[in-house]
Amino acid sequence: MYRTVACVATAGVLAVLLTHYLCVGRRRGRSGFVGDAVHRYGLVERLVHAGSLAAFAAAAATGFWPVLVRGAGPSGWAKLVHAGAGGLLAFLVAVMGLLWALDATFTHTDWPWLRALGGHFSRTGPPPAGRFDPGQKAFFWATLGLAFATLLSGVLRVSYGLPLEVQRCALVIHQHAALAFVLCIVVHGYVMMIAKPGALSAMVSGRVRRTWAERYHSLWRPRSK
Repeated sequence: MYRTVACVATAGVLAVLLTHYLCVGRRRGRSGFVGDAVHRYGLVERLVHAGSLAAFAAAAATGFWPVLVRGAGPSGWAKLVHAGAGGLLAFLVAVMGLLWALDATFTHTDWPWLRALGGHFSRTGPPPAGRFDPGQKAFFWATLGLAFATLLSGVLRVSYGLPLEVQRCALVIHQHAALAFVLCIVVHGYVMMIAKPGALSAMVSGRVRRTWAERYHSLWRPRSK
């Protein structure tokens, strides 16, 4: 049953993203950003983000592959990698929480962006946003919640002495929270690489062009770098 749910949900999300790309495509202004470079992400932020991505990839690969292919959870070395990567991911997500919680706090200035759905369904320019737009903020808090749910349910699943019913419930929560986590990452990756050109390179280099910042985050006041 879970394999069916996972496959249908993944196919559905990919279909929506493909439809968005074909109907709306990349936003106008995807190239030609000029001006001086401004600082967007610090070294610690970029390292934590890269480490989280690597840990997520390892945990997802060792967790989903056995379930979707063999219909059973990870075993042997895959189980060890899954547990280690999951613990590391939870730690790094907690660090991201400390780094970005303030910038990810919703404010009254987010309402125009939310009403326009970030401009993702039109070819007009994006609405005003601060350092993080409301979409990034929602993803941030969803990531924290799903990471906590996935970790806690995973620990309960392998905790000896608990009633079997509790362990089964924990397994169901773990599987579905992890699936939601994966789908959130897929959508986030699409937005960063395709729907919002320049966002991925900003996380790699830590810098963006001032015109990029003015277009996508007009309420944010970056410093030159």
